[in-house]
Amino acid sequence: MKLSPARFCSAVACTAALALSGGVAAPAARAAATPGEYVPLPSPTRVFDTRSASLAAGEARPMRTDESRTVDVVSRLRTASGATVAPDQVSAVMVTTTVANTSAAGYVTTQQKNTGRSPAVSTVNFPADNHQLANTTIVPVAADGTLDVTEGAGSSNVILDVVGWFTSGATLPADVVTSQVDITDPARFYDSRFNGDGPLGGDRTRAIRFETPFSDADINTALVQMTAASPTGNGYLQAWDGRTTTPPPTSVLNFRRGENIASFVAVPVRKVAAGVFEFTVRATGGPTHIVIDSVGDAGRFNAATYRPITPWRFLDTRRTSALKARSTLSIAVPSAANARTANTWAMVGNATMIAGSSSGHSLFWSGGLPRPIASTTNTMAGQNRASGAAVVLGYDPTTAQNNLLGVHNGSGAAAHVLFDISGRFEASPAAGAAMAKRSWRYVGSR
Repeated sequence: MKLSPARFCSAVACTAALALSGGVAAPAARAAATPGEYVPLPSPTRVFDTRSASLAAGEARPMRTDESRTVDVVSRLRTASGATVAPDQVSAVMVTTTVANTSAAGYVTTQQKNTGRSPAVSTVNFPADNHQLANTTIVPVAADGTLDVTEGAGSSNVILDVVGWFTSGATLPADVVTSQVDITDPARFYDSRFNGDGPLGGDRTRAIRFETPFSDADINTALVQMTAASPTGNGYLQAWDGRTTTPPPTSVLNFRRGENIASFVAVPVRKVAAGVFEFTVRATGGPTHIVIDSVGDAGRFNAATYRPITPWRFLDTRRTSALKARSTLSIAVPSAANARTANTWAMVGNATMIAGSSSGHSLFWSGGLPRPIASTTNTMAGQNRASGAAVVLGYDPTTAQNNLLGVHNGSGAAAHVLFDISGRFEASPAAGAAMAKRSWRYVGSR
């Protein structure tokens, strides 16, 4: 799609019960939903935890290399009234994958059931020394409401927390409120290193407020890349809408002393005034600086809808050559293998940086447009780090190339970058024009 210039442990210490009480009677049905609309959950739902005593005999243990488990995700989702969500109503879930107690370096993949190990894709990459790391991605579910989690290499406990789901187009219960998703180029709107707020830690909270240029905006979810920068101790971040002072029993990002790390986060927000919204961040341990780049939002407006595709390793510079230090690559997404259509607005997947001899970051954005101040992944020298990503396709007027993804290596040494595509966001031309005009502006914190 040709674009107008864009604008700008599981708190792993906590163990949530997996067993849920029986579902209540479903409310009256409504008309069929538009396929690919988003349904945010009021609080994350833990659907899998290898530390849980509720698992079958012999399964409450760290996963091992080449071990796969099928997880029944949809049966644990509930509507606002507590009714069960049916598998045929869900096409994909927004899920946070957390690894804990790592004892051998490797990676974990959370993916569509029965896609196998080819092509090999990863969700969380981890070292051996007892790391705790989290990453949020969009994962298609099978017709029976399940997905697969695989320990591709290494050994770790694995925790899955669902934060929202996408509709299939089937008829929904009347109390399900759906949203469409606004995906934009990344833009840095909060940085505690430079705005006077300073680092956050020691179980303290900070409410972060932003506004949009549309006073009638009805936003329920902020989509961001959240980074813990220069942490002075180990800890984790939690994020929620701040309607209560009690955070959810899950984390959105786990960090270690001295290591910058980023994660894609879908955080519920609350409306505090016309066009003004707020969410709350809590940091345990640390303290750490917090950097936030906006990449979109979800709400009741005309925007984009999600379509799952078979997971596909679209970019892997190990097949060619490493991306040089401080250099940029633009690459077109083909329409082959149903990866893209004429109405594709953004590609969804997982970005991985395989660092060389220097710490740094990678950035994915609309190819052909000026590179924004933002980051997708952050990593230390010699480490592999992944983050979920939704990237708007761009147009380069100097070359007349369309459907471009831009990739930047922001480190001081050559590094490999990977992008595994698992879906796309579709938008009509009118919706795309509207999304290109939307923006956020930071207005304060408390």
